[in-house]
Amino acid sequence: MEFKDILRPLISTVHFVFESQCNTNVVPSKSYLQDKNETWKGIEPANHITTTALLKSNSLSFSISLWFPEEVFLKFVSSMFGEEFNELQDEIRDLASEWLNITIGNLKSTINDKMGGGFETSIPVTIVGDNLALPTPNNAPIIVLPFKSELGLFHCLLIISNEAIVPWDDSLAQLLGNLDSIGA
Repeated sequence: MEFKDILRPLISTVHFVFESQCNTNVVPSKSYLQDKNETWKGIEPANHITTTALLKSNSLSFSISLWFPEEVFLKFVSSMFGEEFNELQDEIRDLASEWLNITIGNLKSTINDKMGGGFETSIPVTIVGDNLALPTPNNAPIIVLPFKSELGLFHCLLIISNEAIVPWDDSLAQLLGNLDSIGA
């Protein structure tokens, strides 16, 4: 099994999850390979919510991550519940994990049944912040899958690595770098 065998079922599964959960059609845009020397930091300077989980088998391992600007995430939540959500609340932030959980559950079933993958999954980790980064071990490749909808743009990332990938807030690293540059 190769990663290209995972892309089509992943795109199909993401489409299905958001159509069924949020009553919203999401359309994949052209995917691309993130430069191996760059850390993924989302699509724009904004508060983001991201969730990531690892899928692992004896022959192949990768992480999947969903990245939403907060404004877009709130629109998906509002569409799901049929009521307006204007701020990120504890009760709704776990929906990102739930959407990823459904995505990886469906993907796992597809690739295990059709391709004999034998995949196991980790529990999604969700992070919220205004300066999130997705560092990858050993410059692991990241395939970026943008999805457009009437509610806005979000991204699904396929990270090719045997290690679990956890996003983090890059604010502290930037602050420390600024302190170093001024000799503090």
